[in-house]
Amino acid sequence: MSSLQSVQNNQPQDNQPPTKKKTKKTKGIALVALLAGGTWLTLFLTEVVTLGGVPYSVLSKVLQDRDARAALLAMNSKALHDRMNVMGVEYDIKKYYSKSIKDPVELDQHIHQIFYDRTGYVGENYVVVKGELVPKSYDIVDEIYDCQAC
Repeated sequence: MSSLQSVQNNQPQDNQPPTKKKTKKTKGIALVALLAGGTWLTLFLTEVVTLGGVPYSVLSKVLQDRDARAALLAMNSKALHDRMNVMGVEYDIKKYYSKSIKDPVELDQHIHQIFYDRTGYVGENYVVVKGELVPKSYDIVDEIYDCQAC
């Protein structure tokens, strides 16, 4: 057999089935993706991690409410914010983050930033500066520090 024929015989052709090596590699990648996805889902469900800053308990609460779900799907930020306010979602998120953010002003701003990032809603006490929420005045900062429930 000539060297040209041996080189031609070693090159895979387009119509040949995948080799065992490629199949094993694909299965390995799929297994790693499945394990990573399952791990993340477990961490999310146990609220070790959040989805876009929103813990599982809050997301499931919003998705289970017909009016909140409709406002979310319609991308109606005002209606969604109003409905979440009635549902006590802000309190739930503050409770979740209060373990790691001790300063009440920083906590309030962080929660409103999450709302803004996810829904586009700007709370009445905030203005947007380069994508970041900033309190309109120092009066609101004093009010938050004085709030016993915050």
